Amino acid sequence: MQEPAYEEYKYPHPAFIIKRSTHPGVMAVKAHFHRHLEIVCFAGCAGGKIKIDGMFFPYTSGSAVIIKPYAVHEYIFHSPQQKHILAGICINDFNRLFENSVIANTVKIMMNAIISLPTVFPADFSKLSRPADNIPNENLAGTAGGVLLLADMLIKTAGKKTESPAGNNFFYAQILEYMEEHYACPVRLEEMAVKAGISKFYLSRSFKKFFGMKFHDFLAKVRIKKSEHMLSYTSASLSKISIDCGFADLSHYIRTFKKLHGVTPDVFRKKLYR
Repeated sequence: MQEPAYEEYKYPHPAFIIKRSTHPGVMAVKAHFHRHLEIVCFAGCAGGKIKIDGMFFPYTSGSAVIIKPYAVHEYIFHSPQQKHILAGICINDFNRLFENSVIANTVKIMMNAIISLPTVFPADFSKLSRPADNIPNENLAGTAGGVLLLADMLIKTAGKKTESPAGNNFFYAQILEYMEEHYACPVRLEEMAVKAGISKFYLSRSFKKFFGMKFHDFLAKVRIKKSEHMLSYTSASLSKISIDCGFADLSHYIRTFKKLHGVTPDVFRKKLYR
């Protein structure tokens, strides 16, 4: 069984939105994961299914698909060249983009709502007809405004309320932000539960249900992603990388890395320079 690949975020901005079609002859996308939230809105296609962390979700033309950060997912298409709108949001970076603006709190509330939407649901694309005309084609990053318009449409279509950031799922976004900023330090379930004002037992159960994986598995993915950057852009030793990325020791780092990628960190680094 092939291990899922990590997909690096390649855009210069914390969010993008593009219109495109799946490539001719391509009927599937292999298992992969990434740190950004992925939104796909399909139109004019025969549908297909998405496998997310081992579970299958069918979709049809007119469906919106929400892929949470770090969720392993793959696509199986029932027809070639499926037209769709694709958006990606690095939630914490996107929130920071507006942190000194008058809509800072509104944006945080919207990001909390969008990450809490169902995995697949029907979307009313008629509300996006005008903004969609302004969405650029492939290879061009969309504006933050375009991303907000899409998010607003999907939230309203799904009937999600966004009046208050103190909703039941708001702490997930807070935990994700904390993990990405403090990955080098010990991050304990108990401490996160205290910060969220809930019990550790509730957080443990609800976190797995929300993200499709256990708390510590999610944290390991965040740390591995950070280590990949060091492997790619620094000459730091594996021992230093393991420490800087929050692993207990080198052997723990190597085991975790190999579990996710199928190869050890040093093999991964060597492949970069072939």
